[in-house]
Amino acid sequence: MSNSRDDLKQLLVASINELLAERTGLAERVLEMDDQVDPMSKFGLDSKDGVDLACVLSVKLGFEVPDTINPLVDDARRKSRKIAEIVDLLLKMTPKSQGASHG
Repeated sequence: MSNSRDDLKQLLVASINELLAERTGLAERVLEMDDQVDPMSKFGLDSKDGVDLACVLSVKLGFEVPDTINPLVDDARRKSRKIAEIVDLLLKMTPKSQGASHG
């Protein structure tokens, strides 16, 4: 999989939708999320959901999201992350051999 910004955003949004479907027990609904959406405040997700999301993303991306990183929470700034910030985080973690080409 090419891990372009758009690819990562689509994968992230799909993964959050799956997580929401599991939490509610309802069939998966496709909720659109722009870059400024904060999944924690908009959908009532918590820190544990971020751990679950990290596990799902690790499987889908083919590389491990470290267990010290919660994609939903920026611990250094003590705030939740927006979709664009999570995508930026994933781009930084993408192994160079899997990253999008620049040419």
